[in-house]
Amino acid sequence: ENNDATNLELILSAKGYGEHRLTTLCKRTAGLRKLVQPKIKVTEASINRMYALIYGPQYPSQIIVTSTLEEASEAIQRIHDGELFSTLAATVSIDQSAIRGGTVAPISPADPLWPTSVRDLIQSLPIGKCSSPILINDRWLLIVVTEKPSQQTVKLSEVRDELQMLSKLAMEQLEIDKLSSLLRSKIRSTIIDLNVKKAMKKL
Repeated sequence: ENNDATNLELILSAKGYGEHRLTTLCKRTAGLRKLVQPKIKVTEASINRMYALIYGPQYPSQIIVTSTLEEASEAIQRIHDGELFSTLAATVSIDQSAIRGGTVAPISPADPLWPTSVRDLIQSLPIGKCSSPILINDRWLLIVVTEKPSQQTVKLSEVRDELQMLSKLAMEQLEIDKLSSLLRSKIRSTIIDLNVKKAMKKL
């Protein structure tokens, strides 16, 4: 525990959080958390989502991301011609996972960080089969499920209290982020130092 505390202090120090700044940050966070409490309501649905996210099936996957549909289609053709998905990902993918041959963290169908189209697809995509190109924002994604998904081994009833707490924390953080963004959008800095004001005008 002492080592953990020391490591935490070193990390905070490296990020510029001294004792005063850390105390101020904690007070600010506590204040924001109190403000958002009326909006926090943990429901059975939110507990089930958290259960699926943490303890539900996870699909080991690899992806290739390209800028155009033509590039994605060419990649599919090269895979059909015998090139390994991982080798192709390392050479043509523009995603940061390219350095790992396209390997990403196992995907949960309950993970909102992935588009619904991807989460739905992985549940029906045959293992080892490359998907058709999927348009995500302005990029094209190819995905392959590399192994069978992990299986649920923990019953919801065994972890309900933990899931309720995690759901509450997740909701709080979401509302705090929204409130912080709103407050920042209403704040206008006033520069008092004339030299700084002149320098800013030159930028």
